[in-house]
Amino acid sequence: MVGAAAAALYRRVPSAILGGGALFLCTVWPMAIDVVRRLLPCLGPRRRRRAVPPALASAGAHVRTTLPYVERASRAPATLVEGGPGSGKSFLVDGIVERGAFDAVYRVDMTDEATMRHDIEAILDDGATDRETFEQVFARFLRFLDAAGANAVVVLDRFRASDERIVRRVCDGRQHCTVIVMTRDHVPAAVLDLFSEAHCCSNLNDDAAVAFLDDAVPSADDREAIARRAKRPLTIEVVQLMRGVAKQIGAEAIGELSNGQDPWTLAWNWMSPSMRRSARIMAALSDPLPEALARCIDEAGDVIRQDIAPMQSVHVVSTCAGYVPGACFSMARCARACLQRDLPIETLAQAARAVQVCWAGHAASSSSSSSSRWAMLLIAHCEGIARQFSVDVIYREDAYVESFCANQAALAHMYLHVQRPSRAVLALQTSLRVIYSRSPLQEPFTEYMSKTLLLLATAYANQGDVRSYRRALSAASGVDPSSPRPLSRIRLLERAESPARSSTFGRSEESVDASSQASDADDQPDAGTERPGTRALSFRRRRPLFGEREHEGGTQPGTSDTSFR
Repeated sequence: MVGAAAAALYRRVPSAILGGGALFLCTVWPMAIDVVRRLLPCLGPRRRRRAVPPALASAGAHVRTTLPYVERASRAPATLVEGGPGSGKSFLVDGIVERGAFDAVYRVDMTDEATMRHDIEAILDDGATDRETFEQVFARFLRFLDAAGANAVVVLDRFRASDERIVRRVCDGRQHCTVIVMTRDHVPAAVLDLFSEAHCCSNLNDDAAVAFLDDAVPSADDREAIARRAKRPLTIEVVQLMRGVAKQIGAEAIGELSNGQDPWTLAWNWMSPSMRRSARIMAALSDPLPEALARCIDEAGDVIRQDIAPMQSVHVVSTCAGYVPGACFSMARCARACLQRDLPIETLAQAARAVQVCWAGHAASSSSSSSSRWAMLLIAHCEGIARQFSVDVIYREDAYVESFCANQAALAHMYLHVQRPSRAVLALQTSLRVIYSRSPLQEPFTEYMSKTLLLLATAYANQGDVRSYRRALSAASGVDPSSPRPLSRIRLLERAESPARSSTFGRSEESVDASSQASDADDQPDAGTERPGTRALSFRRRRPLFGEREHEGGTQPGTSDTSFR
């Protein structure tokens, strides 16, 4: 029956139509399929896998992608992150770097040329001199990036439209290196061609704030009340502070936040006196704190000259910064717990090493504001460790001199980072006195002394003391293991600084050179005579160290407080 129906259809349809249909199926239809495949974007060619992972933050509501990823064959993958203060730029960039699992992270602050030069020289760490121009230093930095590994990232902070040439030079021809640019300014459309993708961080809305508070505030009604009554604008920093306050204080803080209480004032009222002092110290730094916290702090300028309460600033840093990297926080907390009791010297040396590792890692991979807060946190640790090193132990056990000197060097680095060179000088002078007590010097004390003197020269340079800077460099280059008085050319270590020394920048360069040459000539020993500088530094009657008292019969360590102060 079916065959009869097909035969009847064949008789009614002309054979030409059937032949044309067969020809269409054989020739035209494959071409039509190919055209459709090319027109549909979902069936187009695959993109190359990008080096920067997708920029997704927690809740994601404060990040808006303004430029989707675009492949640029001749440039490094570059990502632009823009947004106002407190909008979560650093939060987003830290997430990108963490998820990208990069082998090396290099951060450069582009505020001005001097700041850029300082950060680049810290990355290169090859003993560059001040005689090089910025262009020469930057050219060496580009060569350094060419030789860097295949999975490195460069974070350029505080970018401005006038810095287009610098970013273009970093990006061009470096496909193996990823570039992340952070800016507070509005970037004009003409500059967007530098970047493969761009993201704009803005303030949070109520829904995003509720999502951030999810793990800290159990009740959904409380989360909605906190987000609805919080003072605008709602930044990442404020919401992170709300989370920290709710976790550390508990139900009382949740009730206050639900009633519209300012989280900065709530955190300030909860702090202990030592934590408030740490917050004042942070306010005295060059990095600005949020205005709401600054209103809670008075007399911040005077507190920086007081003694820092050791081991008491962990909580205030975790509260103000919003979050703290887990590894560094664990090491700092371990060191803090160790220093709360009397320690064996081996455990003390391990605590010192943990703090040094924490600072080395955090200073290399943090923003300027975050690393300054961590510097003030770890300064308290280093000073606490220095107090635990007994004078008697240091003078009796040569093996622990290295730990003490390394701790003092790390302390000086942190003081220089927060622009307190005078305190760095004091820490290094203490280390030099301990090293100098080993006379005649032998390895490895000569190496300790040379490194300490070079760091001391850097501290003097930051103070603007040209004469002391040159004397420290001269002493570092002239350290001789066989000399019983290797510090005879740097007599400034044992006497008070004179006001005239800090005014050498106001004199002409010729007069500074002449005075330095004359002083160096005075320091040269005559044949058969004692070197002139040895009288000021003689340890026949040693000057008292920190924590010692000088008695009529000489210095007696251990008579009162025998720890470094």
